[in-house]
Amino acid sequence: MQKLHLVGVTTARDALILSVRRGARSGSYLLPVDEALAEAVQEALERRDEPDAAAGDADEQPARAESALSVREIQARLRQGRSVADVAAAAGVEEAWVARFAPPILAERAQIVARALALPLHRPRLGDSAVPLGDAVRRHLAERGVQLTAQEYAEAWSAHQTGDGRWVVEVAFRSRGAPRRLRYDYDPAEATITTTDRTSAQAGYVAPDEPAPKRAKKAASSAGGARSTTKAGSRTAKERARAAAELERAASTRSAAARTRSRRAKPAGSGSASTPRRSGSASRSSAPAGPAAPSPSRRSGSGRAGPAGSGSASAPRRAGS
Repeated sequence: MQKLHLVGVTTARDALILSVRRGARSGSYLLPVDEALAEAVQEALERRDEPDAAAGDADEQPARAESALSVREIQARLRQGRSVADVAAAAGVEEAWVARFAPPILAERAQIVARALALPLHRPRLGDSAVPLGDAVRRHLAERGVQLTAQEYAEAWSAHQTGDGRWVVEVAFRSRGAPRRLRYDYDPAEATITTTDRTSAQAGYVAPDEPAPKRAKKAASSAGGARSTTKAGSRTAKERARAAAELERAASTRSAAARTRSRRAKPAGSGSASTPRRSGSASRSSAPAGPAAPSPSRRSGSGRAGPAGSGSASAPRRAGS
């Protein structure tokens, strides 16, 4: 355990300045001055004045010597998630003696949990989650009817170190009357969260917003056979409706074009100068009828073709010529 030396008091008189070097003029550690510190100092002074205080400290030395585990080994087992009772039983000492080494280890494990919950879960081929692990798991539990208060949710998490130095963070809860547990691997050096458990991966991952083609491809690959058939049928029906609409628009266009051509063709039959070739056949077919009309009037002489009117007026001219 590292020993610190008093340097002085802060300007606000609310903390003590400590340093690892004796006689230093500045320090890197601050110890808040509060009621807990005052009580601890008072208790230490009272016990120091007791005549049997040194004897009591001496009595504790044999217990340390009789421990089957060193302090480092005790801390390592506490770091691995072992309880104080289990470590004390393995060391062959009282639990009170092992409990002296537990607070810094428990604080370290709590800090590991806080860091892990603030990181997003990373999944192969999917990347990082859109939200941190703590928020993703809490949302997952709420969606499945697991109601926990903020304090209960914080206490449900724990961390322990494996034999190879890696950290594992877990959350324990009950769902549908059965105990459940989600497990994640935390690498402090790389600041990454991963997992090999499928249920834990689904609970701790929230997919980020994806482009539309990716979402469509993902939905198509995960759909069942009947569902895929239904979707394919609906797409075919849409395509048919779109094709029918295009055909209807094309037919309307052709009909409008035909009506336009019909309107343009009507004045052409009335002898306009722009279309003499089209009426040429009609003129040739009616040409013999022109000289045949006045022939009865010339033969009859007096004008049997009385009703002809103006036709009889033109006949004498032709005959005279």
